[in-house]
Amino acid sequence: MNDTLLTALGAAMVALWVHGIWEYIQMVRHRRPGTSAFSVSWAPDRLTPEGLRHRRRVLLSWASIAVLLVAALLIGTRSHRG
Repeated sequence: MNDTLLTALGAAMVALWVHGIWEYIQMVRHRRPGTSAFSVSWAPDRLTPEGLRHRRRVLLSWASIAVLLVAALLIGTRSHRG
């Protein structure tokens, strides 16, 4: 049962990661004129309103991955205790 759950959590994390990459690309596409596409930091003032919506989705997607990772770690350690 735990192996199936961990596999499902892993698949969800991969799907969220791919979604986050897609939203990141969209965020970069919706930057303000004059902003370099090769910027490392994406401050809100460098993005259009559409870019800000994509930025929120990126952050939500990657925060969700972190939550699922913690859940997977807790399930994994619990299943190995005995």
